[in-house]
Formats: sequence, C-alpha cells, structure tokens
Amino acid sequence: MGECEARIHECLARIEAHDGPIGAWVHIDAEGALARARELDRMQVKGVLHGILIGVKDIIDVAGMPTRCGTPIYATQMATHDADCVALAKAAGAI
Repeated sequence: MGECEARIHECLARIEAHDGPIGAWVHIDAEGALARARELDRMQVKGVLHGILIGVKDIIDVAGMPTRCGTPIYATQMATHDADCVALAKAAGAI
C-alpha cells in the first residue's frame, strides 16, 4: 500500500470513529478517494498538492457527487463536472 492510500485509510477510519455525533460529512466517496490515491501512488511526477486530502462543501460542484447546497430541495442534484477550484486542486494532486 502506498503513502497516499494509507493516508486515505487513516482519514476514513477517523471519520468513521468521530463523525457520528458531529455530522460534518454529508457525502463521502471512499472508493473514489482510494482509487485516486492509488493512481497518485503510481505517479512519478508530483504536483504541489500531491496526496493532500480536501473536503469540498456541497455548494461546489464535484463531478459525480451531490451538490445539495445544504437544502433538501437539491437532494438529488448530481454534479456533471468539477468546479474550476476543484479541477485545479485535482490537477495539483489533491484527493
């Protein structure tokens, strides 16, 4: 297991252990994060955010994830593309 993948497993375990009463996370794409981490672990060229995990508020589009804007009105709305800020973070190596 590579460094990025190990970091994802560590963070997912912390979320599972502590987020229940807090409820900070509305949607977690664990499989997507692990796939991205494995991809980054295989890369030779590393961006400035290589392997850094980011959380994105649900008012910002992330392709394939819900953009709920904190309201049940948009509960089923799924983003079709990444917002520019998300695309830039991913291009720099963020997960």
